[in-house]
Amino acid sequence: MKNNDILSNKEDTEKVLDKTEIFKKYQNKWITITDNDKVISAGSTLDEALDKAHRKGFKNPIVTKIPDLKYDYLL
Repeated sequence: MKNNDILSNKEDTEKVLDKTEIFKKYQNKWITITDNDKVISAGSTLDEALDKAHRKGFKNPIVTKIPDLKYDYLL
């Protein structure tokens, strides 16, 4: 298998990796997301974000905490 088989071009790679807008909008918040990285809900606490997602009908969303952007992170 060649690398080209996995990622077809640079544009596809940038779409997958660039989550800048999510980080800016939800910094220092808990968010729930779908499998394709669509934000379902956000909250100051994990329980708040999950409760909002559950009320929207998502039983087991992906959950993550967006860090405070005042600091540098390597993810």
